[in-house]
Amino acid sequence: MWDVFKRKFKTAFNPVDTKGGAMLKLANWRQRSGTTASNHVAKMNTYISRAEIHEDEVKMTFLIGSLESSLQNGLFISGLSTTATYSDLCDNLLTQDIRKNS
Repeated sequence: MWDVFKRKFKTAFNPVDTKGGAMLKLANWRQRSGTTASNHVAKMNTYISRAEIHEDEVKMTFLIGSLESSLQNGLFISGLSTTATYSDLCDNLLTQDIRKNS
């Protein structure tokens, strides 16, 4: 009984794997209906930072994959998904979101 308690206690207070948790969120996070692109990008940037991802291509893949399908389709149809940098993609995404909501 005591051994079980010690094992559970140690497991409960192990250091949190921030990087791993952020990677898991990035793999599963999806934009919720009604969430603005700017709020979604801000949340994604938090996870990207915690996951310590620095490559633009990886950041872009996670971001595009997490978007609502209508916003994702709009990016591809308009050609705004084709960018060289993650920062440009974020700018294009915000532009597309403004067009969508106009």
